[in-house]
Amino acid sequence: MADIFSTVQFTIELLYPLIKDEVSLLYYLRDQVTGVRDELSSMLALLSDAEERAEDNNSVKEWVKQVRTLAYEIEDVIDEYKLFQKENRFGRIKQYMSLNVRSIATTIESLHKKAIETGRRKHSYFNSYRLNSGGSCGSCGGSCGGSSSSATSVIVEQDQHDSIRIQESDIVGAETGRIDIIELLGLQELDDSRLYSPVIAVIGMRGVGKTTVVGSVYHAAVVKDYFPIRAWVPVSGSYNHVDILRNMIKQFYEAANELELLHNKMSASRINEYRSDQSTKETYTDIYRIDSMDEISLQNLVRSYLKEKRYMVVVDDVQDQDRGRELAIYIKSVLPTSNNNKGSKILMTTRYENVARAWLDGSNHGLYKLEPLKPEKAWELFCKKAFQRHNGQCPPFLCDLASDIVKRCEGLPLIVSEMGRFLSTKSDDTHEWKKVHQSLGFYLEQNLTGIHSILIRSYHSLPRHLKPCFLYFGLFPQGISRMRLIRLWIAEGFIQCSNRLTLEEVAEEYIDQLLGMSLVEVQHRDETGKPKSLRVHEFLLEIILSKAKELGFLQTHPEKNSNIADDPRRLSIHNSNAVANPAMEINIGIKLNIRSLLIVTEPARAQEKLWTKVLPKALSNTRLLKVLDLSNAPIDELPKEVWRLFNLRYLSLRNTRVKRIPNSIGKLQDLQTLDLKGTSIYELPVDLNTLHKLRHLLTYSYNYESAFSL
Repeated sequence: MADIFSTVQFTIELLYPLIKDEVSLLYYLRDQVTGVRDELSSMLALLSDAEERAEDNNSVKEWVKQVRTLAYEIEDVIDEYKLFQKENRFGRIKQYMSLNVRSIATTIESLHKKAIETGRRKHSYFNSYRLNSGGSCGSCGGSCGGSSSSATSVIVEQDQHDSIRIQESDIVGAETGRIDIIELLGLQELDDSRLYSPVIAVIGMRGVGKTTVVGSVYHAAVVKDYFPIRAWVPVSGSYNHVDILRNMIKQFYEAANELELLHNKMSASRINEYRSDQSTKETYTDIYRIDSMDEISLQNLVRSYLKEKRYMVVVDDVQDQDRGRELAIYIKSVLPTSNNNKGSKILMTTRYENVARAWLDGSNHGLYKLEPLKPEKAWELFCKKAFQRHNGQCPPFLCDLASDIVKRCEGLPLIVSEMGRFLSTKSDDTHEWKKVHQSLGFYLEQNLTGIHSILIRSYHSLPRHLKPCFLYFGLFPQGISRMRLIRLWIAEGFIQCSNRLTLEEVAEEYIDQLLGMSLVEVQHRDETGKPKSLRVHEFLLEIILSKAKELGFLQTHPEKNSNIADDPRRLSIHNSNAVANPAMEINIGIKLNIRSLLIVTEPARAQEKLWTKVLPKALSNTRLLKVLDLSNAPIDELPKEVWRLFNLRYLSLRNTRVKRIPNSIGKLQDLQTLDLKGTSIYELPVDLNTLHKLRHLLTYSYNYESAFSL
């Protein structure tokens, strides 16, 4: 699991069988196991959004880290016990079992004490959070001290991070988006307004400039002339209906230059002198009562004020998917539709395609996807920001470095602009620019904090079931095939069961959701147009790697890094030369808690002997593996240690030189995927028939020497 809430919840579920199993060898430790479960359960209430709060509070971050470590240690000891049971089933001696059960019992007793101590610390850490933030921690409803605010507290203003949004004057290349959206408004087609959608939904990934482009439309002179009544309603934070309505009404009056009366604090008599019409007098009287009106009164005021008027309402940055659909129904029920022949419009922005379709009643009519900048426009924007002292012209000796940095921004205006601003503070020294180019992740956290703060919200805003799926892309910086990803997600246990869908179908839905949120993009399509491979934006990849390392979720091991920090649950090797490093051999050898080991690049054949030395040692010390992907590894046969990986669910030997699979594979009773594509294997062992959990068997090879194919 990825977020701390899901991690602890998963661990609690693992403990239940140990408590209920009366024939378990650990049954006599039931009280300790129950105690561990109860302590974790008591922490759960504080963990629902703990990671997001930990971003700004070191005390909470430290406690969350302690809870995660505890949960992982509990998961480890449970998996160790299950492994010993499986080993006994395959003939391991009982004395060995007895020794290890005693060791596990000692560990459980120790973890029980640790759980109690960790539970005690939560009060001091969250009291620190409350004092620093000036309120309650939020998740526990105030149980840890402090006053609790309503769950629907209003934040209708754009939040603090939005100050980084680029101004309209900064954007280069937004003209196309602005022209397209104005055309969708149908300003000149009064007689054919039925051809235009009353709602326009603008979608695009975070940082692509949705707010900036729609803002340029909102403030365009032609739009102001056509829509005399306008309101801009940001809903990026929490909100409630009453404050949205109040905000909207005040903007309606202001747009019509009627709020001046309120600002001048005109008396009722002055209002009567200024406007003699009875309905107008009622309107001006209502201005004074807006802040005290209830929701029904506000709804009636909106409807009566907008009746027979042409208006435009922008609902910006709809983030919450469930509430986003509810908000669509609510806004459309409040705003009058009887005057649609006048061309009134609702314009909304969101990252979520399914939310946009809810606002469009399931139609594509009115849907507009804002695309990243074209390369030449991204370069123009970057130079405008980075080389102000050179009148927006890049010095020739920096062109190659600057061009590559812009390429890595992949056309996102927010990132291009902020990278330009940051690099404008650097001297025209190629050494300094190379440091930024080579250590982008470091600068993203330390210097480009505005970009980091905005992009990290992409992770925090995900539903829990998608967080591990999203972080998993960190293992594949160059992208991954859709089907391989699905098989890996299933093996990792990320896919939730459904009564009506297979696990593969649920995984497809998860992919569609990530694509619909603009967090993942299609890298290649097959001949039918279906996604064949997927990837994430490079800056999002940096966020993923940073967050995944913090969570102990995964770590990559490129050749340039000789150390494996912390204790990742998943490890990917991006260059098999890395295995030749002695430090790598030591590191893999001690990582008992690794659950997934993957090779994700082409092999370096010069290091084959070292592979045969390191791999057996690594496998003998990482016996809890669930995923072993040896694709492209320079090996001729599987080490015997593989057949003791009783928890293994996924085994890939794709593009290796392995020629034979022994009957020992029958010991891997949890195996779900066996990938033998691109090998020299032309015969399958009989014991493969005993693998009742096997879902995916991938075989295809042709041995030109023997003329056998499989």
